[in-house]
Amino acid sequence: MGYNKDDAFAFFIALESTLNHSLPNPSAMKKEMLNICNEGASEHRIRENQFLYHFVMPLIHKQMQTVPGIGPGEARHALLCEYHAKISDISSGNAMRRAGSPFGKAIGRPVQQIMSDWTKDNRSFPLNQAYPDIAIRDPFPHRIVFDAKYFDSDSSAAATKSLVEGIYEAGHYRGLPKVPALSAEKPGWDYEFGCLLAYDASDEGVLTAAWNTVTNKQAFWDGGNVFVMIVRGTRSPY
Repeated sequence: MGYNKDDAFAFFIALESTLNHSLPNPSAMKKEMLNICNEGASEHRIRENQFLYHFVMPLIHKQMQTVPGIGPGEARHALLCEYHAKISDISSGNAMRRAGSPFGKAIGRPVQQIMSDWTKDNRSFPLNQAYPDIAIRDPFPHRIVFDAKYFDSDSSAAATKSLVEGIYEAGHYRGLPKVPALSAEKPGWDYEFGCLLAYDASDEGVLTAAWNTVTNKQAFWDGGNVFVMIVRGTRSPY
């Protein structure tokens, strides 16, 4: 597939608009998320996964089909996520990167901890594997790796922390080197773009406010191929 950054940016903008218009507003979202937990309606225990698999994944799959040449089958093949078996009608595999990396996604780890990892004996699992929440591969024209967050705290400090960690993780995943595919079930790793996809369920929109204080937003896209998508949702429950 050809690399077209302008077309990729247009896809992100369209997806952001779809999510904002299709997802419940923050008040309704918090109620629906609470109902999912209280009624045992989800197989997922982690909030991000409840948010992703009950609300977001079908919308991404549908939005992908607005791109020429992408139908339901092509979108399903291209869309990867950890629990793909639970949504096998719209996703075809796991987004995990098989190869290890000497560099992890965590911010601010002490030097001695990093050195300790580097000097341990060989292990059965690679050092610093990557498990992104979502990825999109060929035949979709834009290869994208996502970090997803569901944020419902009203703390500005927590919002800043979540924003920085999310953008950093999306950039880390996007920057990892190519790994060839072994099979359709064991896909490779070769992503052009990273995306933080975060839902701000806070009462006052503190995550959105934290992003709005960033003065050079374009630097993430121009210099890092990372799109920051903070959505609030506008759909009423009625």
